[in-house]
Amino acid sequence: MEIDENGVPVFSDTRTEGSKEIELREPQTFSSDEAIPQALPQYGAPDAEDDQPWIYSRLAVTSPANDTAIRENTGAMTISVAIAPGIKNGHKAELMMDGLAIRKLSGSGPVSLSNVDRGTHVFSVRIVDDNGKVIDEGDGVSVTMLRHAQPRRQPR
Repeated sequence: MEIDENGVPVFSDTRTEGSKEIELREPQTFSSDEAIPQALPQYGAPDAEDDQPWIYSRLAVTSPANDTAIRENTGAMTISVAIAPGIKNGHKAELMMDGLAIRKLSGSGPVSLSNVDRGTHVFSVRIVDDNGKVIDEGDGVSVTMLRHAQPRRQPR
């Protein structure tokens, strides 16, 4: 090791005048003749056993946050969803608004919505099987859409 004119240590594999040799400790190593099996679930695998229960660890609307108000006169908004693990074969994910399925989902990510009515809406993510039976549903997130409304004219 050498110290340059600015007081910064300089490390090199070549010895220079005024340098000092440093000693490194021997690294710890591990060797094994056998591979260590990993006991990880095979989520989303096409050959996964159908008799095993499928547990979704996350079904959530991650954005906007609960009790958010969005002021957008066109009613446009983006909902971000998280689904983990991935959607099992034979299951379908749906974005729910006020208890009705409004969009099919292919996985986690943003979903753009347009012309959302003014007022407060509850969004959630749910999983259904091929027969439409609800497998699981995440917690609802309440979002208020603030849109300009024309006052109604009073009849004369």
